[in-house]
Amino acid sequence: MTVQKSEILGVEDFLKTHTAYDLLPESGKVIVLDVGLAIASAFQAFAENSVRSAPLWDNRRQEYVGMITSSDLLEIVLELHTHLSQEEFEESLEIITIREWNRWKRQKQTQSKTQLDKSDAAAEKPARIPLIFVHPEASLYDASRVLLNNHLHRGPVIDMDTQAVLHIITHARILRLIVSNWRHDTHVLDRTIAELGIGTYGKVEFNPQQEKKKEESKDKDGTQTIQLSYILEGTSVIAAMRVMQDKKISALPVLGANGGVVGIYASSDLSYLPLAHLHGALQLPVSYALKHRSGLNVPRLVNGKPLVFKCKKTDKLRVVLRNLAENNIHRLVIVGDDNKLEGVISVNDILRFFTSLSPDGTSTNPTPSDSASPSPSSAPTAPTAAK
Repeated sequence: MTVQKSEILGVEDFLKTHTAYDLLPESGKVIVLDVGLAIASAFQAFAENSVRSAPLWDNRRQEYVGMITSSDLLEIVLELHTHLSQEEFEESLEIITIREWNRWKRQKQTQSKTQLDKSDAAAEKPARIPLIFVHPEASLYDASRVLLNNHLHRGPVIDMDTQAVLHIITHARILRLIVSNWRHDTHVLDRTIAELGIGTYGKVEFNPQQEKKKEESKDKDGTQTIQLSYILEGTSVIAAMRVMQDKKISALPVLGANGGVVGIYASSDLSYLPLAHLHGALQLPVSYALKHRSGLNVPRLVNGKPLVFKCKKTDKLRVVLRNLAENNIHRLVIVGDDNKLEGVISVNDILRFFTSLSPDGTSTNPTPSDSASPSPSSAPTAPTAAK
């Protein structure tokens, strides 16, 4: 169903008249990591502070040089787990620095190297990591577009005059501001997410022994369906991580024995695993890892099972917005009446909808939805700033 630009102008105007300053919390702190720290320190900082990303500061250059995210930690663990023994794996986390990892990553992209280059000569020329950031005065509309266009879930808000990171802007925070401050009614909020085409939809042929995906197709209502990835309760954490890396996604629905949705495992859950026993913990089933997470903001358990936030494709957009904002979450699993997986809708999907429509109702930014698009990267191709 076509959506006219006029239907979302109110939300668009709201985003254009509010700035990144409006998201500045009354109190709080920003975790900044020096690139000279060991990878293990990044894991510890993420777990202790319940964060999913941190700006990177290079003391040699006296400037911010990038971001490290949960997806980066996932990539690091997969690389080390693939090539090193358990003893070497645990030792490397304590020895390899963020700077060395970034240099190796760049070398791998350009020269297909498989060994970390920690020579003294290379240490004098650390690879530069372009930084995508948002100016405090940038409108939330521009900030959203910068993040979406670079496949980022979050980015630092930096005052370039003082070189201070004021806070981390996320799509989830932008959405919460809209929900808490929106005082006007618009018919688009009373249409279902399926009618509006927001989210990623697919059909799953469930097989307890093998995970299968349907070919791309369209439902009767015209909603585009693409391949949906999922994991089973018994899937090991390391196997789930490989699926996320292969599919370039940051979360996977978890299905139970009868094919119903019982959880969702995200790249950010990696930081909840015990660092001292990380190698062994990677072999645990996802169901165990979800039940034994520890941290400040871990989703709570209900009757001993992980709480899963869900919706239906027949839910109105306003209901989905409220669900995401009130529960401070990034995505909802879309299920049918039988609790079977039908799709995923994320905050990114919704903000892309509000910022990417041309006057005729077509998208001006046909980027795949968050459920199928690349995970956040700490090394985009070129430095960009929302001004």
